[in-house]
Amino acid sequence: MHCSLCSVLFSIQNQSNVRYIKEVNHLEKIAVLLPVHSGDSPNYLRLSVDSIVQQNFNGDIHIIFCIDGPISNELQGICDCTPNAVSLSLQTNQGLAANLNQGIRYALNNDYPFVARMDADDIAMPGRIRKQHAFLIQNPNAGIVGSGCHIIDAQGTIIGHKIPLPAIGLRDLRFRCPVIHPSIMFRQSALASIGEYDPSYKKSQDYDYWFRAINAGHTIYTIQEPLLKFRYDQALISRRKKEQIYNLKIKYCHISSLFKFIYMIPNILILIFPNVIIRLLLTIKMLWKKLSRPYAE
Repeated sequence: MHCSLCSVLFSIQNQSNVRYIKEVNHLEKIAVLLPVHSGDSPNYLRLSVDSIVQQNFNGDIHIIFCIDGPISNELQGICDCTPNAVSLSLQTNQGLAANLNQGIRYALNNDYPFVARMDADDIAMPGRIRKQHAFLIQNPNAGIVGSGCHIIDAQGTIIGHKIPLPAIGLRDLRFRCPVIHPSIMFRQSALASIGEYDPSYKKSQDYDYWFRAINAGHTIYTIQEPLLKFRYDQALISRRKKEQIYNLKIKYCHISSLFKFIYMIPNILILIFPNVIIRLLLTIKMLWKKLSRPYAE
């Protein structure tokens, strides 16, 4: 299955029918859900917004800022000054799941055919929206498509790469979450069939969401190239540790195999290991991927 899908992805990424893509783009509008909260960096947010505004896509891209509680005037100013954008605000900080849910409701109620995700500290490659849109147009049975990513540090330097499997099913979620959440684009019908994120998960809400998506009959496809620059910082280690309790709960709820406790071992190890060991292992892993599978910036 993966081999045939790879050939489809290859043909999409290398297709030269520019006129076809342009004609389709004019008929489509895409909502990009971009959550913002008080801890976000204004500089990173500007880079993130600019990368979406400057996409080489001929359709209509509307950024839906999902604002989680009060934010600074500088962050609010960036949201207010962005063209083709809408700001949705929660009065109090309620977490990422509740914040994204207000964006999902807005996108579905306003009949956006496609809905993409983006984070406030990441950067989209110029062709991201165009390539994901083309994939969903040319594969009408596909409802969810992500991509690979460059991993960047606080200064924006590429320090690694991540390319998930071409097609992600239930068995691929057993040990970890392989999906790059801010790289995802949904077809409207797929998003509606899965529903909203579960707000009871303050962390790892996307991991639960992918289990639900696959159980609803969807495969999560991945374009096999980095279409996103995913920012990695020192705080990521601490966040990953906090996620493990939720990951254990999600696995317990969604995995019916008698071996489910075996799949929980990596989460337990992350909880036990000190941050310095985890950071070292991640650094080695990223360096190996960068050397073994280089990609142009």
